[in-house]
Amino acid sequence: MKHEVGNVVYLLHPERSAVLPGRILEQVTKKTISGEEQYFYVEIPGSSELLNLSDFDGTIFNDAKSVKEHLFSTLKQNIENLVDESVQQAETLWGLEHVKKSIPAAKKRSRRKTKNQVEKEEVQTLVDLGDGTVARLKQ
Repeated sequence: MKHEVGNVVYLLHPERSAVLPGRILEQVTKKTISGEEQYFYVEIPGSSELLNLSDFDGTIFNDAKSVKEHLFSTLKQNIENLVDESVQQAETLWGLEHVKKSIPAAKKRSRRKTKNQVEKEEVQTLVDLGDGTVARLKQ
């Protein structure tokens, strides 16, 4: 991952289930015979010591949007797994035919009428056509 000194990164801490912001304060480049290594040290709020990113066990993100996308996709996958396991357990205990019957039909949501719709409905007039038929006249 490419980092720049002064940028903010977001650290997803696996043990604390938290997202921590960190500002990159130092970039150390170490040259040896076997090659070149780079280390990034970040400042974490509430900590007096700098954290070496290569020692961090969690996931590192360069922007908040990426953290949100990762967390939402992980949450969605966890929810899908929970529901799938529950359905499998129900099928095992009671059989497939009982599981399908117990799924409720989707409820139709009614919309609230806007002020204009209510006013339009109030403008309607009933007209007697003379042969016993009544018609509704809309203006």
